[in-house]
Amino acid sequence: MPNALGDSENYVMANPMQTPPAIY
Repeated sequence: MPNALGDSENYVMANPMQTPPAIY
């Protein structure tokens, strides 16, 4: 994951209900 923060933020915005544990 080269851009974990960017990816996580985009993922959360796209699917806030389905957030991966990597963010936490």
